Amino acid sequence: MDDETLNAQARFLPYAGPMLADDPPSYPCIEIGGVQVYGYVKDGELRVAVHFDGADPEVWGEDRSVPVKIDLTGGDPYLFVADAEGNEWINGVPA
Repeated sequence: MDDETLNAQARFLPYAGPMLADDPPSYPCIEIGGVQVYGYVKDGELRVAVHFDGADPEVWGEDRSVPVKIDLTGGDPYLFVADAEGNEWINGVPA
């Protein structure tokens, strides 16, 4: 599947509070190619969480990794990579 198709099929999952008193809230999320990217504020901090466990096969690279580039305003992009075993690297260094 090409980039345009994956982007066109993206969907937004809005915030939903906890269903039960002990449940965590369901934070807002965009899902692209089965990868879920959550962005939310907690304890006064902006947090971003990326979940690869539901990634479509088209998203995984040949080496079973998913490269992720994060562009922060005014800075160089950071390159994060996660593989199917849950190993992560930041700019080529194990996290």
